[in-house]
Amino acid sequence: MERCIYGVDVDPLAVSLCQLSLWIETMDRDLPFSFLDHKIRCGNSLIGAWFDQFQHYPAMAWKNREAGDKNHSNGVHYQKGAQTKAIKEWVKNELTPDLRHMLEGRTLFHEDLLEQAAAAHGTALERLEYIHQLPIRDSAKRARLYRDKLTASDQWRSLKNAMDLWCACWFWPADELECAPLPSSFTDPGPETRAVAERVAAEMRFFHWELEFPDVFREEGAGFHAMLGNPPWDIAKPKSQEFFSSIDPLYRSYGKQEALQRQTGYFGEDADFELDWLAYNARFRAQSNFVTCAASPFGDPEENDKSQRRFAAARGKANLQLHDHWREARRRSRGYADAKHPFRHQGSADLNLYKLFLEQTHTLLKESGRLGFLVPSGLYSDQGTRALRDLFLERCAWEWLFGFENRLGIFPIHRSYKFNPVIAQKGGTTSSLRTVFMRRNLTDWERANEFAVPYSREQVVQLSPKSRAILEIESRRDLEVLEKIYRNSVLLGDDGPDGWGIRYA
Repeated sequence: MERCIYGVDVDPLAVSLCQLSLWIETMDRDLPFSFLDHKIRCGNSLIGAWFDQFQHYPAMAWKNREAGDKNHSNGVHYQKGAQTKAIKEWVKNELTPDLRHMLEGRTLFHEDLLEQAAAAHGTALERLEYIHQLPIRDSAKRARLYRDKLTASDQWRSLKNAMDLWCACWFWPADELECAPLPSSFTDPGPETRAVAERVAAEMRFFHWELEFPDVFREEGAGFHAMLGNPPWDIAKPKSQEFFSSIDPLYRSYGKQEALQRQTGYFGEDADFELDWLAYNARFRAQSNFVTCAASPFGDPEENDKSQRRFAAARGKANLQLHDHWREARRRSRGYADAKHPFRHQGSADLNLYKLFLEQTHTLLKESGRLGFLVPSGLYSDQGTRALRDLFLERCAWEWLFGFENRLGIFPIHRSYKFNPVIAQKGGTTSSLRTVFMRRNLTDWERANEFAVPYSREQVVQLSPKSRAILEIESRRDLEVLEKIYRNSVLLGDDGPDGWGIRYA
C-alpha cells in the first residue's frame, strides 16, 4: 500500500479519515499501522506550481486581477472598485517598468535556481526511498525521518517557499501591495513579502505535486498510472447567503433588497467584516484568473491570441523582442510532469470544480495512465464542457461513459440528477466510446457490457457537429435511426446553401 496509494484533500479531517479507512481496510493484528503521512497529504490539489514555471515571474497573476470590489455598491468603509484600481496602478507604475528593466538586462533567469531545484528534488527522492526501505515496524522512525530530514529540511523548505511565493502572487491581498514581490526581488524577497506569502499559502494550502510526490514524478513526462476521484460538483463563485449566514442565521430568509440593506448594516458595524467580504470575493476572482492564465502565466504573445492573456512589457516590436528573450530563457527550465499544464480546456462557462479536477487529473497521469471519475451529466451534454470532450476524444482513449439517473436515490441529491462513471486512458485518440444511459440500479455497472452501445468519434461529430455533445442513446437501433435522420435531413445549424440560416442565441 505504501508504494502504490497516494491521496490529496484540502480538508485535514478528510485526510485523517482517509488514513484511518486505509488502516482499517489493511489491518493486520501482527503488524503496526503503516506510516502514511508522506502518501496521504493535505493541500489544494488544484492550485500549485510546477518545476518548469516557478522560477519565472507570473506576470499574468496581476494583469486581469480584481480585488472583489467591482460590484461593491453598498460599501461603507471601502469604495466600489478602489482596490481593483490600486492593483491596476501598481501594475502600470511598478510591475511593468520593473519587468521591462529585468528583461532588457536579461537578468530574469538565474541558472543556479535550476540546479537548486533539481538537487532538492533528487534529495527528496533519495530520502523517500530510504524511508521505504526501513522495516515496516519502524513507523515512528519513518515519521521522524520524513519530518526532520525531508519536510523540515532547509533545502526542501526553501524550494517549497519559492513555489508558494509563485502561487501567492495570484492571490496577493490588494491592501498589501506595498510588499508585493516585483520581478527584481522575486528570487530574494524581503521578510515582509515572505510573511505575506506564507500567510496566503497557509490559507490557500497550495499543493505542488512534483515536490510532494517526487517518487511519482521522477523524470520528465512522469505521472500516475491511475487516478480515481469523486470530485465536488460545485460552481466556484461567491455565495452571499453562505457568507453572511455565519453572522445572521436568518439571512437566507431575506429578499434581495433587504439582504443588501442588511449587508450595509453589517459593514457599518465592523470595517473588518466588510474587508473580509471583499477578500472572500477577491479569492474567487483570483481563482478564476489562475484557471484562465496559469497554463501560460507569462503573457507571451506567441502563446496567446487574446489581448487579455498577453502582458505588454513594452510597446510594439520591443515587447515581442523582450518576450522572445524571456521565452528562450524559460526553455532551460525542466519539470517532471506533463509540460502541458492545466487549465487549457475549461471553456467559457462558470468554473465548475469537477471540470477542473478532470483536466488536472489528465495532466497528472503518465502517458497511457488511466482515470476513473464520477461526474455529472454535464460532461457529455453542456456547451461549457466542449473543450473537455475534445480533450477526451482527441487526446485520450475514452473507454466508458456510463449514465445513471438518480430516480432510486443512489445519492442524497435530487432524484432527477444524472451522473456518470467515466473511464479514459491518456494518449492516442478515441475510436469508439462505450456508452450506457438512464440506468437506475448500481448493480447495472457490474454488468456494464450487457447494456453498452458503441459510439464512435465520427458519430459524435456527425450527430453534434458544433458542440460535440454526446446524445443519450439507449440501443444500437436508436443510433441507426438517428444516423439515417441526420444523413437525409437539413441540420438546424447548417451554414451551407441548403441550410435554414438559424443561429444560436
